Amino acid sequence: MDRTNTDKTAKISVCLLTYNRGHLLATSLDSLLRQTYANYELIINDNGSTDNTEILCREFEQRDSRIKYYKNPSNLGFSENMNCAIRRAQCEFIALVHDGDWYHPEMLVNWRDALLRYPECALVFNGYEYMTTGRTIILPLPEQCNGRAMWNLFYMLGNSPIWGIVMARRSKLIEAGGFDLRIPTLGDVDMWLRLLLNYHVAYIPKPLIRLAGRENNHPARPWNWNVAREEDRILWVNLARKHKVGDPERPALEYHVSYIVWRRNVMNLLWCVRKGKI
Repeated sequence: MDRTNTDKTAKISVCLLTYNRGHLLATSLDSLLRQTYANYELIINDNGSTDNTEILCREFEQRDSRIKYYKNPSNLGFSENMNCAIRRAQCEFIALVHDGDWYHPEMLVNWRDALLRYPECALVFNGYEYMTTGRTIILPLPEQCNGRAMWNLFYMLGNSPIWGIVMARRSKLIEAGGFDLRIPTLGDVDMWLRLLLNYHVAYIPKPLIRLAGRENNHPARPWNWNVAREEDRILWVNLARKHKVGDPERPALEYHVSYIVWRRNVMNLLWCVRKGKI
C-alpha cells in the first residue's frame, strides 16, 4: 500500500493504545466502529494487560474485519507501545487514540479533511469534553496553527496544549525518529514539540472526544515523581533543540523553565502533603 496516498479515498490507520482498561474499552471500540468515515484499519496495541482486555478485544476482532489485535509480551511503556502500533500501521494518516475515551462519529472525517486541507500540518487535534464533569475545553486557535508559535505557547503555559489523541502523518513521526524511549510516559508531548519546530498543526474547535476520568493509580498523577522528571526533561531538551548555546534568547527562556520546574515541583509536593502521599 502506498502510504503517501492522501486523497479523498485515503485509508486511515487507527491505533488504539490500551492497558488494563477492559472495563472501559468497549466504549472506545463502539464509538470507533460508528465512525461515518469507514475506510480505516483499527490496530489495538495492548501493552501487556492482565485484566479481561484480551478477551474483549478478541470478541471485537471477530465482529469486524478491520480490527487487528496485538498484545505486547510485557508492558513496554507508553512511548514504545506507540512505536509498536505505528510500525504495524499501513497508512500515512495515523489516528492515535486511547482506551476508555468516547469518539464523536465524525472525528475521523474531520481529522482527515483537516490534514488534506492543510498539507503543511504534521498533525491535527481538537477540543475535548470531560465525561465526569461535562466541562468542555475549546482553545482560541486558528484552523492552521503556526508550529513555532505553538511551541512558544507550550513554554508560556508550561504544559502542552496538544494532548495525546491526534491524527498525525506517519512519515513525519518516522522522520522525527519515533517516540523517545527515554520518556516512557510522556513521549507524545516530546514528539509534538519536535514536530512543532518544523511543521504547522491543524486545530478543530469542536469537542470531538469525551475524555474518561483517570484512575487513582494513573501514572500521570501528581505524586509520580518519575513522570515529573519526564516533564522537566522535555522542557530542557526541547529548549536546547530550538535555542542553541549562544542564542541571545536562551538565557531568558532558561530562567523561565527553571521557574516552571520549581513551581510544578512545589505544587506537586503540596498536593502530596495534603493527600498524605508522603
